Amino acid sequence: MSEQASPSKSKSSATKLASNAAGGGALGLLAGAFGESVKQKKSILDPAVLRHPDTMGMFKSGIAGAATYTALEMVTDRYSSLPRDVNTVIKGCGSGAAFVYNMGPKMMGISCVGMAGLLVAIDKFNNPKPRTHKEHS
Repeated sequence: MSEQASPSKSKSSATKLASNAAGGGALGLLAGAFGESVKQKKSILDPAVLRHPDTMGMFKSGIAGAATYTALEMVTDRYSSLPRDVNTVIKGCGSGAAFVYNMGPKMMGISCVGMAGLLVAIDKFNNPKPRTHKEHS
C-alpha cells in the first residue's frame, strides 16, 4: 500500500515551506539593504536602496536557499534511511547551491561544500552523540 500524506500534513508542510521561504527572503532583503545602505551612504529604508538590483538579488537568493533547505529537510526526514550526517550534508549542499544559483556552477559547488561543512559542524556541536535521522529530539 502506498503511503500518502494526509491533507493536514500536506498543508502543514506547505505552510512550513512558505513561512521559511518568506523568512529567508526577509533576511536576504535585510542583508542586501544593509550592504547597499553602507555603499550608498543612505538609510536602509531608502526606496533606492530597497529596489537596488543587489538588494533584490539577495532577497531572491534568501528565498531560494531557505525553500530548498526546507524542502530537502522534509524529504530526508520522511523518506531517507541514510545516516543523520549524510542527510545534513544533502540539506546543506542543496541549500548552499541554491543561495548562489545565479552565480554559476563553480560558485554553486563552493557554496555547496561550505554550507554542508558549516551545517555538519553545527550539528556536531549541538548533538555530540552520534544519532540516526529517526532519533529526533
